[in-house]
Amino acid sequence: MIRRISLLLFISLLFVACKQNETVKDYLTLSGTITNTLETDLVLNGLGLQRELKLDDHGSFRDTMKIEEGFYLLSYG
Repeated sequence: MIRRISLLLFISLLFVACKQNETVKDYLTLSGTITNTLETDLVLNGLGLQRELKLDDHGSFRDTMKIEEGFYLLSYG
């Protein structure tokens, strides 16, 4: 009985010791590519937010921003 308790304690300590430190990011990185582009920008809309994202010559975009958790709409065209 003591052997089982010792084994369970050892396994529990092993899991706790091996847990990765998770860092919480307070920002969003949004990136992508649009093929056959006619427009040069995208618009990200949300509660109290309207942000324009520019497309490069290859139709790619990338932006890093701090925004609140919620629902957002990314529109093109």
